[in-house]
Amino acid sequence: MSFHFNGSNYITPVTASAVDASGMDAKTSSFGNVLALVGATKAINPMTVVRFNSYAEAARQLKDPVDNFALKAIEKAFNPSNETGSPDYLLFVNSKPTGAQITQALLSSTNQTALTLTQVKSGVNLKVVIENGSLRVGKPSKSLKLIAEDGTTLASNGSVAAYYFQLTATTTGLSVTVTAEKLTISNNDFLFSTSTTVGALIRAINDKKIVGLNTIPDPTGPGVNGESTTKLDLIGSTPIGQAAVTTANLAAQHAAGVWITGHVSAVAKAFSTMTDSEGGPLVTVTTATGSAANVANISVQMGVNTVPIATFLSWSEAIDLLRVHRVNWLVPLTDDSAIFNLVNTHCEYMSNTVFMERR
Repeated sequence: MSFHFNGSNYITPVTASAVDASGMDAKTSSFGNVLALVGATKAINPMTVVRFNSYAEAARQLKDPVDNFALKAIEKAFNPSNETGSPDYLLFVNSKPTGAQITQALLSSTNQTALTLTQVKSGVNLKVVIENGSLRVGKPSKSLKLIAEDGTTLASNGSVAAYYFQLTATTTGLSVTVTAEKLTISNNDFLFSTSTTVGALIRAINDKKIVGLNTIPDPTGPGVNGESTTKLDLIGSTPIGQAAVTTANLAAQHAAGVWITGHVSAVAKAFSTMTDSEGGPLVTVTTATGSAANVANISVQMGVNTVPIATFLSWSEAIDLLRVHRVNWLVPLTDDSAIFNLVNTHCEYMSNTVFMERR
């Protein structure tokens, strides 16, 4: 008689035995294996929970040298040893609060706020310089610079302007006004909600065939036809001068009539694209509601951003952000015993009171 036992065939008579060693296998939790690190970092926004699925993913974001300590901890977490497996994924919380960021208002020639610059980097005192730039076929522009405290020009643009189209007339009596909502030629309103681009606005004006107004040439320059009409500079009621639209005397033509421009938006775009040697932004730019007519010249030191410092309160708030996340391991990147006690209190509360066990 034959029979099968423990993976082998036997023919009686025989005596056989087997040892069940499954109890010695490593036990894994059915609750998952998620690690949370709380520490100070520059690249991650303050009081924000960020998920990393690998060390490589974290290394792509934590590039600043001040983040080396946090990055090394993440590296060790994902590769602890040959015998120990890595977490399913890792959550990182920046325990530093937001520092005070310096801002600088850029005014128009009528002292209205046109733009606001916010200095991005900590420990830097940028000098903002706006001057008259080089002429573009008889038309003025702005020269922009961001300068370090030692006088080094970090970024510049010597000719910033946006001329969209010119209104000229064959008779007197016509005027133009530009507000945040519309362009008005005498009693003819052209709403930006209807003409959403500069090209559409030009066609709408030409289609109206206003008596005494010269036809506006179709825009051919890049960035004109499709530019949003919400970027037009404001113009108070201004008479439209008489000038034939020709190329015979460009300087005279540009001096006559009224130019519809987008200088404020052009300056905003130029500042927002200025970067440091590593490609990071130097400032962020906010455009004032309703924009303005222009941006006036200025030369001013912005001041120094304060560097945020992690406090006991900010550590507590950072750890509390993990209440809504599934976490099995929680490690604070500090040697402060008071923070260790915070972590212990958090884990006990989450496991015993909130019933998010295995924390």
